Parts: sequence; structure tokens; C-alpha cells
Amino acid sequence: MVLEMVVGTLCKIAGKKSVACSGRGANVTMGGKSLMTGKQYIQYELGGASCGAVDGDDGSAGHHIRGTPGYVKSVPIEIAETEFACRILRYGLIPDSGGPGKFCGGTGWVREYLILDEQARLGLRANMFVFPAWGVDGGLPGKTGSAILNPGTPQEKSLPPRLADFRLKKGDILWVECGGGGGVGKPAERPKEKVLEDVENGYFTAYRAQDVFGVVVPEENKVSIH
Repeated sequence: MVLEMVVGTLCKIAGKKSVACSGRGANVTMGGKSLMTGKQYIQYELGGASCGAVDGDDGSAGHHIRGTPGYVKSVPIEIAETEFACRILRYGLIPDSGGPGKFCGGTGWVREYLILDEQARLGLRANMFVFPAWGVDGGLPGKTGSAILNPGTPQEKSLPPRLADFRLKKGDILWVECGGGGGVGKPAERPKEKVLEDVENGYFTAYRAQDVFGVVVPEENKVSIH
């Protein structure tokens, strides 16, 4: 946060490129006893966020902020499911989560865990659950993140961004979203062909393209997102 504020301030002072805020990430820690090996384990994942846009470039998805020492990759599904007592039910980008602009913020992502351990403990260190990543120069903010236990069930529970020693049981589903980065410049200034490309790639829905960018998406350019 401090790094981005300093860089953004220096950009304004120098009159150089504008930099929007990144979506931040969510560090997920789960511990328990493996059903496969019988050994205690700690599953620690550094979940990268999505970069904010800069004047001249869209933000990328699934990384920590620009300028940090080294980009942290997400833990591959195969590693998580082999080493720890969980199954990854969903892992992908969230349409309409990046901040719209002439240059758009990186798209946020979701990761959904099925807990296979009888008694697991959860720790969560996340950001941007309340306040979104800001846009600059007319760019819009990105979507906020969230963490939900057992979504879509009578046991659904929203979790705070700071959590420690929270008990999970076998069969629980943990849904973690990381928000998108902020945009730079007015959305109306984004070229139509770029907006159509965004829709085809699943970054924005056709509704968002028309509502925010003013671009009507032909049927052949629409994609079905599940």
C-alpha cells in the first residue's frame, strides 16, 4: 500500500504516467492432519492479486503489485491436492472485476476449496474486502474481494479479511475472491476493438461492455461464462 501511494504521488509530481491501485491478494493458511499420510501439515498460499493499470498498459491478473521484489505465483492445483487435504473445485478469473478505463485494471480471481480433513484450522490475511482498488484519471475502481464459507447453502457465512485459528470441518467449502485492480483513464476512451477482445477473453461481460464502455457486443463475440 505504501509503495503504491509513493509511486502514485511521484507520478503526479513528475507529470509522468499515472498508476492505479492494485487489487491486493489473500494469504490463505490451513493446517491439520493429512488423511493420506497421517502427518501434520500447514498449507500456506500466497495468493497474488491483480495489478492496477498504468497510463499505457492494462494491469495483469494474478500477481502481486508492480515493483515488488519478485512476482509470487499461485500454488498449482496439482500440488495443493497432492500435498494437502483439500480439493480445488474452482480456480479462475472473475468477469467484470477489473476496474474499467482507457486502460483496465487486472481481473480478479476466485479459488474454491473443498475441505477433506476432519479437523482443519484456517488463517486468512487479505486486503481490499471493504475498500476497492482505486482508479485514476477517470478510471473506475476494481471489485472488492471476499471470503465465504459454504456459499449458496443454509450454512453460508461471510468471513472477515483477518482471521486466525478458525475451525473447518470435512465437507466445508471455502470460497476466496481477490479483487481486481483499478483502471486508468475514462472507459469511453478505450478502443472498441479492445473492449470486444476483453469480452471474448472473459474479462468483461457483454452487459458491462455496453453499460460502462458504451460498446454493443455482437452475438458472435459473446461468450458463455459458467
